[in-house]
Order: sequence, then structure tokens, then C-alpha cells
Amino acid sequence: MKLTKKILATLMMLCLLLQQVGLSALAVDKMTNDPGSARQWGMKAIGMDKAWCMGLTGKGVKVGVIDCGLSTATGDIAASRVEAGPNYTGSVGNSATDIEGHGTFVAGIIGAAKDNGVGIAGVAPECNFYMVKALSDMTQAVKDCVNAGCQVINLSMGTPSAQEAAGLKPAIDAAVAAGVIVVGHGAP
Repeated sequence: MKLTKKILATLMMLCLLLQQVGLSALAVDKMTNDPGSARQWGMKAIGMDKAWCMGLTGKGVKVGVIDCGLSTATGDIAASRVEAGPNYTGSVGNSATDIEGHGTFVAGIIGAAKDNGVGIAGVAPECNFYMVKALSDMTQAVKDCVNAGCQVINLSMGTPSAQEAAGLKPAIDAAVAAGVIVVGHGAP
């Protein structure tokens, strides 16, 4: 199980990074019946089709996503796979409400359902999500994910200050020490 988590986290990070460079519009052969899969060249580049065939689908893995929420309205992530954690933004709704779209976008890359004829396929299409809505209070958000039993935590944002980044480091170190894989990307 530990190797599976590391492989999935590595694949997730690679896909998120490839998406960030903005080259996702390049066409590739479709790997799924999802209409957007033909544009997911990063999935093909990292051999995701082979990983799925090996059973690396994220089944049994709980991924904590610290972002602006997650909407299940697209139909690519079933509400039954989403646990709403705390909302530290003060915005309306719980952490399963995404009015910005970024959290839903990130969650889709991580775990959109595969072969459902909707949108794209995620790296770990059978994972479950624990959503923490936070644009600050990252330290507490990481602790919440660890306390909720997440095996992988995704942080896809920059920190607003060096002071907050310094405060976040001990929380990430504690998560890693507890066996959680932390994936972070974004701009400082």
C-alpha cells in the first residue's frame, strides 16, 4: 500500500505540473471514453494507461485537497467520494462548494472518474477526497487532513508571506513523519 501511495502521488504531481506548463491542448490517442482524454497528453506521457492496467487507480486512498472547494456538478467526481472538511475562507457553503473553479480543476486532474463518458480521467479515478477550503490557515488545513486520515495531501497554491510559509513547514514535516505524502505546487 505504501508503494502504491508513492507511485500515485508521483503520477499526480507529474500530471499537475504538466498541466501547469499549459501544453494540455496537444492531441494524443484517447485512453478512455471520456471526451477530454484526447487532450490529456501528460497522462499518456507518464504511462497512466499502463498504471491503470496494473490496478493503480487510487482505490482505498484518501486525498486531502486544500484549495477553494470542490464542485461535483460536473459529474466527473461523485458526491459519495467527497468528504467536506473545514471551510477557513469565510465564504458561503462548505468545502464541497467551489465558486472559483480551481479546486474542482485540481481535484479532476487527481481523481476524475475514468470511462464515464464525462470530462477527463484523473490519475487516481477511484480515490476519495477530503476537501479543506482554505486560502490561508494552511498550517491548520494540513493538520486537519492528517487528522482525517488522508494518505496524500495536495496544496496547489502559493503562500502569501514568508512568515506563513515558515509556519507551514512544521505541519508538513509532521504530516510526512506520519507517513502522509504531501504534494505542493504553485507560485510563492
